[in-house]
Amino acid sequence: MKHLVLLPIAFLLTATSLLAQLRGHVNYETLGVSFDIPPGWFGQEGEDMVILGSNTVPGLVILTTHSSSREELIQEARAGIADQNGTNMQLGGELKMLGDHAVGGMFTGTMEHQAAKGYIIGMANPQEGGIGVTIISASTQEAFSQANIEVADQLYQSFTFKKIDKRKEIDEWTEWLSNVRLTYMDSYYSPNATDGGISGGYSREQRIDLCGAGYFKQSGRDDMTITGDGVSGYSSGNQAGQGTWKIMAAGTQLMLVLKYHNGEEASYGLEYKDEKLYLDGTRYFRTRNGEYAPDCP
Repeated sequence: MKHLVLLPIAFLLTATSLLAQLRGHVNYETLGVSFDIPPGWFGQEGEDMVILGSNTVPGLVILTTHSSSREELIQEARAGIADQNGTNMQLGGELKMLGDHAVGGMFTGTMEHQAAKGYIIGMANPQEGGIGVTIISASTQEAFSQANIEVADQLYQSFTFKKIDKRKEIDEWTEWLSNVRLTYMDSYYSPNATDGGISGGYSREQRIDLCGAGYFKQSGRDDMTITGDGVSGYSSGNQAGQGTWKIMAAGTQLMLVLKYHNGEEASYGLEYKDEKLYLDGTRYFRTRNGEYAPDCP
């Protein structure tokens, strides 16, 4: 199960450092996932995970997400878990088939070079395109007990997966991106260090005008300048084609899809973070007025 994120062994001895932020029923509506934290356990959201602890049971429970099918989870479990930091957890015994979409098994080995033991359940999402969840209940080999297994089983029994309705989110993104210009810019300049030396640089700009009528205009420019004694050069970019655009869902990810008139398509994962727009992880500026307005009637 290569999607696991395991914590240092010191954290598996006690959970008193966790803040009791999550208790009882937990619902991640945007992911279509909900579950119940068992009595006596409390949780905290971490980076791409939820961590559960108890004041009476040594060890932690870690919940992470994945996109694997049950068949892929089986293969990953049999391959074991290993990294460069002294973690090597291998499946001990047979995997248990838990219904049509989940598997579970005991793992033993080392975490950060110290003996550890864990019970892990991998759940594939029964809804097409939805994310799955892995439950990792782990402790030291000496402290691991039936209680670590029971909490994982209780969590597994409480999980529900719902099909995500992205229509509202798609409508909001479509409205927000209608009649705007998306611009990617990058530039670099290196001055000459000596008289007569060579200096140069480049500037790149990519524009996508998304018109409210459903079509787009795309243009790009890639300029490079080189100057120096006996050296001079300039090159410019080209104009891209046109087509139609729309927002679509691919699982939990929303995509900007550009369909060119020649039938080709380009798609970009959309993300809005810290008041910045990203397409496939690349920052784009969104403008709609003045000289930076889109070329839309």
